[in-house]
Amino acid sequence: MAQYYAGTLSIEEYMNTTLAPLASMATLTVEGWVRRFIHRDIMPRVYPAARERIQWHQTRGDKVMIISASGEHPVLPIAEKLVPAGRWR
Repeated sequence: MAQYYAGTLSIEEYMNTTLAPLASMATLTVEGWVRRFIHRDIMPRVYPAARERIQWHQTRGDKVMIISASGEHPVLPIAEKLVPAGRWR
């Protein structure tokens, strides 16, 4: 954690360390956990105004960008729920 707080821990080292407990598990199992977590814990916390603003941008034809410091494994499914496929990358 000292490297993390000092800002010297690479993203690769961070991801390898934090995801190590999942490395031996089946991909489908982990994907199921991620989907359930997003459905149960994340999506209910997305403010209606945020959803409306995303829709507003889509209606204007703007490209919606999802920016996060998290790994792709949780961000990609969240983006897919918030923005129709192909409209956010």
